[in-house]
Amino acid sequence: MNPKHTNSMTQRNSDVDPKWRIAAFIDILGFSEKLEHAGDNIEELQEIYEILRCFYDQFNNKDENDWDDVKLFSDCAYISSKLEDPTDQISTYDHIGMILSGLAEAQGYLIVNENIFIRGGIDIGKIIKNEKDNIEVSSAYYRAYKIENNLAKYPIIRIGNKFIKQIDITECSGSQCYGVSGPNDNLFMKCTGFDGELFYILNYIQIMIDNGNDPNEILLRHKTHIIESYKTSKTFKIKEKYRW
Repeated sequence: MNPKHTNSMTQRNSDVDPKWRIAAFIDILGFSEKLEHAGDNIEELQEIYEILRCFYDQFNNKDENDWDDVKLFSDCAYISSKLEDPTDQISTYDHIGMILSGLAEAQGYLIVNENIFIRGGIDIGKIIKNEKDNIEVSSAYYRAYKIENNLAKYPIIRIGNKFIKQIDITECSGSQCYGVSGPNDNLFMKCTGFDGELFYILNYIQIMIDNGNDPNEILLRHKTHIIESYKTSKTFKIKEKYRW
């Protein structure tokens, strides 16, 4: 083995900084269909660009959420936020709650106000990141992608089992408790899959209502956009995603 090569590898390894992070993979529903239909039509491509801009702005809004790393490519986004020490569960409650609440609020805003339906997966894990090379490695990103790709068929944001196990505890600090079984569990909706498996998704409708939006208006606009998106979808595959 070339000693110089070994030293170079050692030096690069010393530059990486493994950190615990919440990671999410988000996808815009029906985006590929829009691109295929647009072709090289400038007006339609401009419309798609505006959708992406709105999508990006919601997750990159530092005043509204705690996601500190947002990467957008095509119709997908990888977003993540640091956790100081997820094993210290009490101290991370408030931070986790703000992160998930911000994501749920962004999801609800996009659906209700912009008629942009998204789906995704969230998980937790260590991310190895080298700022100099702009390289990141994490199984949390991979799990979040697999959740979105294989399990989140409909416009939902599903939470990974590892994440659920991490936060599903009964002990709380004052009113700050974000476990799925805790008193402030309105962030989560418990669902049952076709195979009987229990899983959790972000309850974006409830979060929007809790944040002061009128329930009747939210539900009416939500219903209207679902029906409209179903009717305008050009393939059966996409139409099925709006029936849930």
